[in-house]
Amino acid sequence: MFVWRFEVFEMPTHTLQLLFVAPRKRAMPGTPSIAQVGLKTWAMQQYRGREIGPVITPQCVTIEEFSAHVKRLKAELDTIHEQAKRRFAGAETRRRSRGLIDPRA
Repeated sequence: MFVWRFEVFEMPTHTLQLLFVAPRKRAMPGTPSIAQVGLKTWAMQQYRGREIGPVITPQCVTIEEFSAHVKRLKAELDTIHEQAKRRFAGAETRRRSRGLIDPRA
């Protein structure tokens, strides 16, 4: 029996996304919700013939171009953060309504 319900949210973001795992109704009391930032898109980059791993921006040749991509990523993180706050608040409300959390806490 799985104790978590995994959700991936369609978000108005290009590169990053919220991955949220909420405990199922049958989970033991105190089972936490879990949030992570996942990659929607990425590219594998090579440098001088060696793979250096995934990248989340294109190659930028000016600081202005690089700054624009960093600004976009920050905006995506802000969007994901707001969605996660709503998801955590909803999960806590559901646990309180089921009596799994002391309402005075």
